[in-house]
Amino acid sequence: MTHRLLNRLGAPLLVAMIAANSAVEAAPAPKNLSSVSKKTSLTEDDSAVIDAFVAVHTDTLTGADASKYVRARQKLLADVTGPSGTRATPMFRETYAEALLPHLQSLIADGSETQAITAAQIAGGLGTDTAVTLLSRRLSPAQEPRVSVRLWTSAALQPLVNQPNVSASRLTRVIQDLERIGVEEPEWAVLRQQLGTLAAAISNTRREDAGRADIAEAGRSAQAAVLAAAINRLKGGDIAMLQVIEPQMQHVQQQFLDQDDSAALSALATTTAPVLGTLYGAILDQWPAITADERSATLAGRALDQGEVMIVLMDNHVTGASNSASPAYEKAIQDGQRPTLEAGQRRWGTLAETAPYGG
Repeated sequence: MTHRLLNRLGAPLLVAMIAANSAVEAAPAPKNLSSVSKKTSLTEDDSAVIDAFVAVHTDTLTGADASKYVRARQKLLADVTGPSGTRATPMFRETYAEALLPHLQSLIADGSETQAITAAQIAGGLGTDTAVTLLSRRLSPAQEPRVSVRLWTSAALQPLVNQPNVSASRLTRVIQDLERIGVEEPEWAVLRQQLGTLAAAISNTRREDAGRADIAEAGRSAQAAVLAAAINRLKGGDIAMLQVIEPQMQHVQQQFLDQDDSAALSALATTTAPVLGTLYGAILDQWPAITADERSATLAGRALDQGEVMIVLMDNHVTGASNSASPAYEKAIQDGQRPTLEAGQRRWGTLAETAPYGG
């Protein structure tokens, strides 16, 4: 009876059985990856779970509904950032990144600006060398013509600076890339973010045996070169550079005041103080344009006020002097008092030509 029944049903039953088996194999993706994120070794089944999870949420990112991108980003980062991310094992991170990064690379290269930015933000949370490499390939105008995407790829590198799973050697290379690229970056907003990322490298909180000093040293050198280029561009008439220089003065201040290692302070001082000293001449060269615009005058004054305070503190550390500073360049520029800046330039504008900074 059973045999005759099967013969009568034939192909339809076989098709139904195959469909049922496929439904079992194509199980729904998990809500999260907490079941595998803490494992030190992963099975093929674990990798399949990761692949299914990645497929669901990257499919959302490739869709046309941009309102869903934020939720997809949160889901994709939930197991590698925040409190739960601290327990994610290096093995899980690498396997997860291997599954996810090809999708992110495709979104950055071929997606809309919103998709590319979302992909960069996700890469910044992965905490792997491969994520650093992906972002490093979209930093320059030649690599990435979209200004907003360059800005976000630079920003996404910042959280990777203190990520222990990222190697110091890979970070050092990308810092050197930022130095080379930042010197020529045409857009002030991107350049400001690149300098912010370099500031994070200088102030990194990695363990000493995880490359803290090497990363900070690379950051100091890159910051000095990029900041010098920005000041030189201001000197040549690019007034927008004030929007880069003034915020960076605050970063420099924190770098110096938060550091308690004497050798590191000396390295920061001898590298940075001569660059800050060139700001007087740049502002004086663009005096008519700067004083004619209230916003530019304010930024220039604030930058020089903060810059001179840092020059004095750095010089005191390096030379053992006990100079004090209470500059009022913001008011001087607003009042058109050019001689005040000229006096500052005579005092601090040629540090690069004198020992122990140069000369």
